[in-house]
Amino acid sequence: MNFEKPPIGASPYWYVQQRRIKDLSEAITRYAEYKLFDEQYAKLIKQWAVEIMLCCDNYIKIREIEKECNI
Repeated sequence: MNFEKPPIGASPYWYVQQRRIKDLSEAITRYAEYKLFDEQYAKLIKQWAVEIMLCCDNYIKIREIEKECNI
């Protein structure tokens, strides 16, 4: 029997969010430990920290929607 495989779908939101948070946190650590740390790097770390918070907010909101819709 020949079965046609469906196309590959999108990565699950939880995987994407988790991976991005991990990447950002690792970048923050590298920059925080950099010997020539300065104001420019502090601003970049702050930007990444804000993105981490937004990723977490996004994850929480999607979970709430899933629960409301019984997904």
